[in-house]
Amino acid sequence: SQIKPRTAADVTAAATPTAIAAVRAAVTGTVPPTTPFTVRGTLTVAPNTFTFGTGGANSEVWVQDATGGIAAVVPTADTTRYGFNTLVEVTGTLAFN
Repeated sequence: SQIKPRTAADVTAAATPTAIAAVRAAVTGTVPPTTPFTVRGTLTVAPNTFTFGTGGANSEVWVQDATGGIAAVVPTADTTRYGFNTLVEVTGTLAFN
């Protein structure tokens, strides 16, 4: 499972966070829910470690809380601001790769 924010504004959205385990449990069968989720956790893989898209415009990060971890695809971020072990909130909908 991955959270894919709709826009850069989703990365800083101030919504009530959901435990990552609950987000992962929301997937039924092979269809992820279309409702956006917000998760809060620490980065265990920092931005720009895994990039893709034209000119590396997108970055995969890993966010972990006490209940589990999840990958999030975000616009390539400033690594001086968002590094390993940074507390973040990310909002987006689930997708499968």
